[in-house]
Amino acid sequence: MRTTVDIDKALLREAMALAGVKTQKKAFELALSEFVRFKRLERLANRIGAFDVSLTKAELDRTRRDHRGRDA
Repeated sequence: MRTTVDIDKALLREAMALAGVKTQKKAFELALSEFVRFKRLERLANRIGAFDVSLTKAELDRTRRDHRGRDA
């Protein structure tokens, strides 16, 4: 889909550099997918109660291992 938007050039350049992408399209796609991911996690957290939505995969795996160890 094509669209025209007025974007702060410095902000876009910084986002592209931080994301390691070479095209504006990739920067927007990444930004949108991360926004959707965050909002879905936020909605889930609101439905089930408070929890840290910023867990890394390693932290989540460690938490799961610790929990399994208690059940044994």
